[in-house]
Amino acid sequence: MARGAKRARVLAAFAATLALLIGTADAQTQRTAAQAERDRRTEAQRAERLRAQATNAQREVRALDTRLVEATRRREETETAADAARQRLTMVRDGITAESGAEIRARSAF
Repeated sequence: MARGAKRARVLAAFAATLALLIGTADAQTQRTAAQAERDRRTEAQRAERLRAQATNAQREVRALDTRLVEATRRREETETAADAARQRLTMVRDGITAESGAEIRARSAF
């Protein structure tokens, strides 16, 4: 009977160990599932932040593009005005040169 009692104790210890392992594995699975859910929520929040940043970046790019188009238009207008001013300056210089020549000739005539 001592042998039977010893066997029973070993079986009971084995059963207790097995139950503990199963409980630990179940707890580990639950903890892993909870951690996976936390990780999923964290990554979802990160993805949302990145989407918001991308939207802001696209908005900034559109604004910069608009500013660039306007700056290009103003530069072209300024270049056109500068060309017109150069032409007027050339005409005024030519007029001054012609008048100076006429004045010199008129003085020489006296």
